[in-house]
Amino acid sequence: DEYIDWKSAVRRNAANLVKTTRAKTGLTQKEFAEQFDLNLRTLQEWELGRKKLSQAVISLMRIISYDCDFAYKALHAAS
Repeated sequence: DEYIDWKSAVRRNAANLVKTTRAKTGLTQKEFAEQFDLNLRTLQEWELGRKKLSQAVISLMRIISYDCDFAYKALHAAS
């Protein structure tokens, strides 16, 4: 698996962080947004660098990058 240096990635280019994470999953923007309960427009804005990433989004990207299947299961587990 590809290692992502999160601190450097966020400092350099937050938009690239989201793009890189999504690309690692092999999902389209629409599929990624649906799978991880994200607003498609917001995802697009993040990838274009027009919308700032919150710490929660950065953490979510780290989890998805580390284990996409786990992230999906955790988000969709029955309460």
